Order: sequence, then C-alpha cells, then structure tokens
Amino acid sequence: MSLISFSFWRLTVNSADIHRSIFWMWHALPISGHLRKNAPVSKELIYCTALLHDIGRARQYEDGTPHDEAGAAIAGQILNELGFSMEEIEVIVSAIRGHRAQTDQTVLGKLLYTADKRSRNCFSCKAEPECYWSPAKKYDDPILGGFFMKIGNREFDVKNKTYIMGILNVTPDSFSDGGKWNDMDHALKHTEAMIAEGADILDIGGESTRPGHTPVGAQEEIERVLPVIEAVKSRFDIPISVDTYKGCVAEESLKHGADLINDIWGLKYDPEMAPVIARYNAPCCLMHNKDNTEYNNFIVDMLAETQECVNIAKRAGIADDKIILDPGVGLVKHMR
Repeated sequence: MSLISFSFWRLTVNSADIHRSIFWMWHALPISGHLRKNAPVSKELIYCTALLHDIGRARQYEDGTPHDEAGAAIAGQILNELGFSMEEIEVIVSAIRGHRAQTDQTVLGKLLYTADKRSRNCFSCKAEPECYWSPAKKYDDPILGGFFMKIGNREFDVKNKTYIMGILNVTPDSFSDGGKWNDMDHALKHTEAMIAEGADILDIGGESTRPGHTPVGAQEEIERVLPVIEAVKSRFDIPISVDTYKGCVAEESLKHGADLINDIWGLKYDPEMAPVIARYNAPCCLMHNKDNTEYNNFIVDMLAETQECVNIAKRAGIADDKIILDPGVGLVKHMR
C-alpha cells in the first residue's frame, strides 16, 4: 500500500515536497509513538497520511485549487482503489483536508498539522528574514501549545524569549519616577531612550499604585494618558500597554491606540473591565492582588485567587492567548 501510494505521489509533486515528506515522517514518528499508546491511531494510517497529505500540490500549481482540498479528493480515490474501509478513508481524508488550518480536531488531524509545521526548515531558510509568514505560522507548535502572543503589530515568542517592558508614568506621585515625565517632551524623550535601550513594549500609567497614593478619578486619568498614547503612537513603532483598573479608562485608551490593558486588580475591581477587553479583542495582563495579606497557604491561595481572574476573563469571552498572568511580586505578598 505505501509503495503504491509513494510511487503515485512521486509522479504528482516535485522533489522538494518528497524530501519534506521524509522530514514530516521523521517528526511524526516520535509523536505517533506517543499517540499509539494513548489513542487508537495505527502506524499504517499515520504513514499513509504522511505520504498523501501533499498529493494535491500538482493540482494547485496547475489551476490554483488549494492543495489540501485537491489532496483530500485525490487521496480518497487512491485509498478506495487500495481497499481501505470507508471509516479509514474518512479519517485520513479529514486529516488531509484540515492540515493547513487545523480544522480537523481528531488525534490524526492534530498529528498531521503538528508534524507538517515541524518539517518546515524555516530556521535554515535564507529568505526567512524577508518571509511574509508570521512567526506563529512558521514555528508555533499546536500540540505542545501556542507560544506566540500578538500585541499590536508584533508577535511575541513567549516560550523562547524574555521581553522588556518600559514604564512611562505620567503621574505626580509614582514611587520611582513621579513627576519626571508629565511634560510631553520629557515623556517622548524618555520613550525614545527606553526603545534605544531595548524596550519591546511600553506601559503607560496615569495613576500611582504605590502604598498611600492619592486615588485619581477616571476622567483625570483619561486626560493624563490619552495625549501620551496618541503622541507615542504617532512617533514610535512600539506596542503600548496602559496600566489601569478602570473599564472606562481602558476603553478610551483602546480607542486611541493602546494595544494591551494591564490591570493590577486582575479584572476584579471594575465589572466593566473584562467586557471592554473582550469587545476590543485586546490582550490583557492580569495581576494577582487583594485587600489584605492574609493567606492560609500562600501558594495555594495565590493560585486560586489568580484562577478567579482567569475565570472572569473567560466568562467575558477573552481567549486564552490574550491573557498574561502577573503574580504581583511586591504587592500584598508579606508572609510570616
């Protein structure tokens, strides 16, 4: 069966695709071994899917038909002629049809999608720096989990890299830099300096959160941050985070160009915050916080309280890949 399929396949695709299928099977073998122990996927089905998954490329080159669609049709014919059962044909064809966009959520479909990505030698391609594919499309691993988060116009590889957030407080009383950047010229010069020093994202704050700070009304906070958001956005190519726990401030900030909402109360202060973030499909950073420092078991309690933040986000419709969790080091973490 495999030899017949392979012979037919060689006649319909180019040598680069043949070599890539060999790489595909190399990546599929260790995954398939794990899957066979945990799910009813036979080695024969995996191999056959590997050999046939790109068989529609010739059709794509000829008339533009997407090769996953063409491949599913051609594979179905071959498998039928080879005597595969209708159930086996459906499993393989479904995986082939969904291997470009992971629309097939079966075990075999996920295996095919993952191995197909791992077989891309993007890291060694000379054209990689100019490639129009996003890093997520080239490198993201769907079975091991998504590792890329898009903030603004940039994709952050949160698995393999550490990123620097530059802090721009436009407040008179922040504990580290209160009053230094309230003037627009100073704020922009500080932004330029932070970018030059390696900042990957900028966090703009309009209200101090230091102990004993003076609370600021929403309108005053909006008046502090909006001009800075607009000025930075118009002059620099850097994602902007806004540090606020008020839903109306978050909404105005997102309207004027902010890319991420950094909420030090983890969506627990203002019930309107989570719906606003969900409505704008914005990423958010949710910090663990509470009104006191009482813990029965610090780690257990902190994890449970942070999970509450995640639950609020998910109930509002905020996707997992839009959520960053901040343990809130230094805030309400005093332990006896």
